[in-house]
Parts: sequence; C-alpha cells; structure tokens
Amino acid sequence: MPVNPASTDFELDYLLADSEAAVVITDPVHVAGFLRSPSLPRGARLLVTGDAPAHASVHAYQELVRTEPAEPARDDLGLDDVAWTFYTSGTTGEPKGVLSSQRNCLYSVAASYVPIPGLSADDRVLWPLPLFHSLSHIACVLAVTAVGATARIMDSPSGDEFLEAARETRATFVAGVPTTYHYLLEARRQRRITLPDLRIGLVGGAVAGPGLCRSFREEFGVPLVDAYGSTETCGAITMNPPGGVRVDGSCGLPVPGVDVRIVDPETGRDVPAGAEGEVWVRGPNVTPGYHNKPEATAAAFQDGWYRTGDLARRDAAGYFTISGRINDLIVRAGRTSIRRRSRRLSAPFRGSPTSAWPAGRTRCWARCPSPTWSPARQASRPTP
Repeated sequence: MPVNPASTDFELDYLLADSEAAVVITDPVHVAGFLRSPSLPRGARLLVTGDAPAHASVHAYQELVRTEPAEPARDDLGLDDVAWTFYTSGTTGEPKGVLSSQRNCLYSVAASYVPIPGLSADDRVLWPLPLFHSLSHIACVLAVTAVGATARIMDSPSGDEFLEAARETRATFVAGVPTTYHYLLEARRQRRITLPDLRIGLVGGAVAGPGLCRSFREEFGVPLVDAYGSTETCGAITMNPPGGVRVDGSCGLPVPGVDVRIVDPETGRDVPAGAEGEVWVRGPNVTPGYHNKPEATAAAFQDGWYRTGDLARRDAAGYFTISGRINDLIVRAGRTSIRRRSRRLSAPFRGSPTSAWPAGRTRCWARCPSPTWSPARQASRPTP
C-alpha cells in the first residue's frame, strides 16, 4: 500500500486505521508521525531506512537487508489474490482503498503499458511522477521490471532539471502530466538542448491538448501518448496509439481486451455515438472492490460493470473524449464543494437583482461553478 509522503497526521491516522497495516516502511523524517499516530495497529512494526530511533516497534531496514531471514519468504500468492491496495484521492468523499490483484495490474502491463508505447529492455525511462499513484506503480515499477528496462525516478524536478536528466541519461521514454511537457518545451526553447534518443512521452493526469502535442512533436520529434484510466482499473481504460490517427481532445481507443461502454446513467442503456454518457468498464484489469467497504463496492458495480462516474462521448471511429463527472463534488482551485448544496443555495438567487437581498445584510460576492458547467463547454468558450 503506497502512501503519499506529504500526507498529514490526520491522513496517516485514517490510512493506518482503515488499512490495518502490520508493517510500515518509512524514513527517519516520517517515522515520528507514524509512532505518534493513535491509529497505529497494536503490534505493527516500522522498518526505517537510514538512522532508526530507539523504539520497540522500530527496526533498521539496513540491518534486515544484511540478515538472512529465519524462514524463506512466501511465494504462494495467487494471481487473483489481493496483492496491493491503492487509496483514492477522495474526490467522492473520504479515500477508499482500491484492491488490486496481480492479474489486475499485470494485465494492464501486458495489454497497454508495454505493447502500445513499445516499452522494451532497450528503453531508458525517466519518471518524475509520484510513486504512490497507481499509474507509477503499473507503468513504471511493474512494466519496467517486466521487460528489463532501466528507470531513473525523479522527485518533482523543475523543467530544467528534467530536461538535463533526460539529456544525461539519454532517455528514450519520459512520463509526465501536461504541465511537465509545457515546462520541457519552455526549457528546451531557452536552452536548445537536443534529445536525440527520446522516442515517446507518456501523458498522465489529463489529456494533452492538440497544441501541446503538436508543439512537442515539432520541438522534439516524438509523439505524446494520452491515456485515460483510474485506480479502479489499474491504469489505462483507453490510450491513444502513438502511430495512429489522433482526434483532438480524445483520450484514445479502448485497451485491448477491456470492454468499455458509454451508458445513460439513469436507464443503464448504451447511448448512440456522439452522445454523452457514463463510462462503464469490464475486464481483467478491474478491481474486485474496495477494502472493508462492501456498500461502496456494490454501488460502484452494476451487472459486472464498473461505473467510473466519468462522463464521455465516443465518436463513430471509437475514440473517447472525457467531458466531466457525474458525482456530487466539485473541485475548484483545490477546494471541494457539494454540487447538490451549490445548486440548492444558488437557486433562490438565479436572475435576482441585488435588491432581492434582505435589508441590513452584507452583500458577499463569490464565483460559483455553474450547475451546467463542463470541461467541454468551457473549452468551447472564446478566450478573451
């Protein structure tokens, strides 16, 4: 169960209590936070890299590395047994532990992250994304290990640092969010560094705009590969084939062997091409459910299909374009509000003149998301 090293004490308390972790691997900077947590399970052991404090529950990782175990490590986990738990970011409330089996994750490796970008033992991967995300676990840790590639992992580098590392390592494969590639372009234009070995860039977090893809290809001569996925699907649901047709704003075609539908969330029926609906997914990469949350698991599945909560359209050629979310939360500028509540509070004031405010009350103005706002509508608005 990978954990964000920037987690607050409150977040760590929740993760420790919910996961019931028996062993924690951490470093000297974070060990104190775990030790003072009231949610640390009784009998849990902490393995600390570097200098370990004197404590009955703490063991130095370096000492264990040099010591033969009393008995051989287990190697009897089945392909469909739970192997990993990834906690969601909590966009629909408190974080949920997404269960993943070896089959779930390795299928994504074999069906998407190795064959589509053509990852091989000859690749030198430069990876700046957080390792506690499922994308990093699958596309970097597992995929790189499976094919015998080389990876250099960086911790939040600047554009200059990332570009210099790509040059020094002669990187053939880089990864990042769209902002990463904007930084790379800016650094490249300022320093004119060439990356002759680079052949592909994987985009996570959001779809790269057509302008970014075009500029990156012009500057570096390589394609950017968009993917759309989720923690519950162990990575990609759809991907843009690097050598195929590119549809502006699209996140590509379904991964081989993964069934994807666009469904009317009210009726459960498939919508026609071009119409908006919820993305439903079924396949060997889909999670068996959430840790200790049977109600949430039941709500997320219908007749064997995982309901992503994402809204999308599919064109006649099968390309998907994400258009929004159907859940009850709106995230704006790092703050979350409940859409139902926003609608209820804003309803009395729609179209009302300022004189409608009660006498003696202070007028307070705020920008509120429109109940009909969506990324697609926002993108279609002219820029001032």
